[in-house]
Amino acid sequence: MLSISPAAKGGEYYRGDNYYFDDGRAQSRWLGEAAKTLGLNGVVKQGDYQRLYDGRLQNGVKLGRMVAGEWRHDPGVDLTFAAPKSVSILAQVIGDRRLIDAHDRAVEAALAWIEAEHTVTRIRCGNRVQHVHTSNLIAAVYRHDISRAEDPHLHSHAVVMNVTRDVEGRWRSLDNRYLWQDLAVKEGGLRYQQELARLIAALGYEVKPKNNGTFEIVGVPDEAIALFSKRTRAMEAYLAGLGIDINSASTEQRNLAMQRTRPDKKAEVTPDQLQRQWRNELGAMGYSLDGLVRRSKEQAATPNFRQSQSREGMATARAAVMTAAESLVERDAIFADRALRELATVFSLGKASGRDIDGAIKEAALAGELIFREAKHYVSPLHAFTPATGWTMPAALRAEQTMIAIERAGRSAADAPFDAEAARHSIEPAIEAARRAGFTWNRGQRNAAIGLLSSPHLVTAIQGYAGTAKTTTVLASYVGAMAAKGHRVAALAPTHAAAEVLGEAVGLPGKTVARHLIDRQRRQKGGRSAHRDVIGEVWMVDEASLLGAKAMRDLLQAATHAEARVVLVGDVLQLGSVAAGRAFAQLQEEGMNTFVLDAIVRQKNPALRRAIRAGIADDVAGMLHHLEHGGGSMTAIGGGGTGETRRQEWQARIDRIADLYTALSAQERRRTLVIDPSREGRDALNAAIQKRRAERGELAGPLLAATILTSRDLTHAQKRLALSYGTEDVIRFQTDYGSRSSPVCRKGGYYQVLAVSPGEGRVTLRDQAGRDIDWRPARFSKVEVYTLRSDLRLHTGDSITFTRDDPAIGARNGRTANVLRIDPDSRTVVLARSGEVPMRMQLDQHRHWDLGYARTIHGAQGMTAERALIHAESWRANLLHRSGFYTAESRARIETHTVTDDVARLKHALELRSGAEPAAKDLSAIRAGRQIVTAMQRTASARSMADMPEREAPLRGIGR
Repeated sequence: MLSISPAAKGGEYYRGDNYYFDDGRAQSRWLGEAAKTLGLNGVVKQGDYQRLYDGRLQNGVKLGRMVAGEWRHDPGVDLTFAAPKSVSILAQVIGDRRLIDAHDRAVEAALAWIEAEHTVTRIRCGNRVQHVHTSNLIAAVYRHDISRAEDPHLHSHAVVMNVTRDVEGRWRSLDNRYLWQDLAVKEGGLRYQQELARLIAALGYEVKPKNNGTFEIVGVPDEAIALFSKRTRAMEAYLAGLGIDINSASTEQRNLAMQRTRPDKKAEVTPDQLQRQWRNELGAMGYSLDGLVRRSKEQAATPNFRQSQSREGMATARAAVMTAAESLVERDAIFADRALRELATVFSLGKASGRDIDGAIKEAALAGELIFREAKHYVSPLHAFTPATGWTMPAALRAEQTMIAIERAGRSAADAPFDAEAARHSIEPAIEAARRAGFTWNRGQRNAAIGLLSSPHLVTAIQGYAGTAKTTTVLASYVGAMAAKGHRVAALAPTHAAAEVLGEAVGLPGKTVARHLIDRQRRQKGGRSAHRDVIGEVWMVDEASLLGAKAMRDLLQAATHAEARVVLVGDVLQLGSVAAGRAFAQLQEEGMNTFVLDAIVRQKNPALRRAIRAGIADDVAGMLHHLEHGGGSMTAIGGGGTGETRRQEWQARIDRIADLYTALSAQERRRTLVIDPSREGRDALNAAIQKRRAERGELAGPLLAATILTSRDLTHAQKRLALSYGTEDVIRFQTDYGSRSSPVCRKGGYYQVLAVSPGEGRVTLRDQAGRDIDWRPARFSKVEVYTLRSDLRLHTGDSITFTRDDPAIGARNGRTANVLRIDPDSRTVVLARSGEVPMRMQLDQHRHWDLGYARTIHGAQGMTAERALIHAESWRANLLHRSGFYTAESRARIETHTVTDDVARLKHALELRSGAEPAAKDLSAIRAGRQIVTAMQRTASARSMADMPEREAPLRGIGR
């Protein structure tokens, strides 16, 4: 792995720290192109280190700047490359010094990659600052061999000095933000692991890759690895106390854990004493690994061993690149070349080199299996995305082309259900009922309802901005009129929660799009016609912007076969699909008949309404202004810290939102949404609110510890690989697995992952009866994958949210419920929802739930509340952007209270990031901005109903 921290001031710290096994190798050395330019080579001398640390070069150049009367030069960074524990054990306990050479070469390769990709300097040109890649650095590399806990721990500190040389030969300071990025550390760490695994395999060992890009050597027992991993166990325990899994922790979080758990340095012991101690500890466990080293040397000496490895490397690289591309294109229609190489590296660890992967990508591009696109590269919250090499795939293009072709073919391809006058007449009762209830339909609502009813198109859309009251007006009236004429209408949505909301609003059972298509396929396989007694089906799909391109294609293809009309309802400005593509926006861009609702009626607060209108108009400054002046509040906490300070500032923001929530009355809380873009933030908010409620005496009764299942969100391509699974995973089969008469795994059954053999493509599962089952994911991957989370506690009075349908207890995904009673003996809780019969949930059997105080933006989309409490951090580039911010802020009717790190930075970040997802047909992911319905469509819609005056709706009685 690779971690990053500030460089230590004195080189003596690295020279004397944890370096014991000196067998003739130099402990330190200079690396980097800039080091060569300055004539630095061989062992690192203390004087040279200190001068460069201070920004003083041998040629007399002095780097830095004057700050408050003092000359200041920021220090460099310490990039620490750590070998897998099995490598340290075999190198230092058993004594295979070949592994130390492999480590040194892997560090050198990874540093060369970082040097080429992530060394940047800032050059001021007038009032502008340019960020220029220099591709040269100076690194003082120190190799160490034990940890502070006196475990074998082969690692190297590469101290990258804050010095580089620009293209004109001038010496400058580095912009270290590029090194502090998770991206740089992740890429550098993967390069190190890739090269080390390849070199170790060449030594005759077999490596066992893990799904996080690391590996261990086959034959070194897990018990031995655990024995010599005291530091890792301490870090895991520290992060677990913060609710963070070490495997998903960020670089900053790992560094914090490392600092907080670092023990004092112990009294020095001799290498012989340590090695005897380690060997004795291994022997006490019954292990001797000398034979493993001997067999590796015999294997490496086998004739043609290297040639067979080379052939396998190229074949593995080709398969890894295509699997990685298939996985990435499921989520992103245009994916970065960097991401492709990273994932292909994980999939081919120990068998393919970086050169093999480069060659495989080139072959795929020449064969047309990868199609060049311009991707986007994230630098920092204060910088726009920069262009980078990217790709899409032919299947993604075909999905979009098919979707567009079906919609075009359906234009004017059907008889209009009503003529304009009949349509106008059919909605009058609804308009009159609304008038009696205290509000008036606006022009856009009238136009949309009449337009849908008189449309001759098989696919029609409503572009309804947030809060335009489309469901209880337009859609309910449309459903009533179509049903009265004999059409069978299906109320659909991409998610369970959205489908339920739509169904309740229009008086129909709501169903997800996926379930609707599955049910239809089953009826067709059974030889049954869908509905023979209707004159035509209508499939109404709410939150259509959440459908990816492939899902939209499948929907429209199925509708074509069923001769069904499709009404797509959504908002191109809100969050798009988790799957690849922006289907709803793309169909609008291609000319799909679309009716626009842009008169906002949800927000009862005029200032908040102005804020949302500013968001629709892409006016970030105006939106923030109105949110802060009348629409609610904007609170900034922190924003300037790094490391542990930054973590404390983050916790202070979490605490602030939790305080705001618990200060509300019980009735007010029920009408309040708490939103954080990240899962980490959502979980922290849940924990903080629960803690405060317990302190206030609002939670009572016995306390129950609970283990829940959290979805791993693997792609279909990842599910086919044994490498993707870990021993913390639980597998739920979607269909029976095995023979039809006697399946080994039952549909709906849960199975714990016991062991993984990536090289053989096998996963060993254990069922609830304790039986072991051999599963080959490549042959059968119709599964759901979860990981266990065991840090939750439940009290009487707590709120929970279901994360999956559970028919056994009547639970629906996305719904919340309150804990009425707890029975600690049977580990059963009684749950209640307003107006419903209480349900009983046995905690050890029903694990698809979480605390229900906070939601992510995706989880909140489609919901409405009186107020929203929102955590909006400027630096979350992939989670917070204009689309996400607009979605979160537009949930509230009365007010929003936003807590951020820095208002000015938030404004700048939102102006830079639209959040629009690219389509495969786009040439550039950066220029694929969000699309608003064209002025021509607006004008045409308005012109056809010009005689209908628009009146502002009052601030009461408005539905969604």
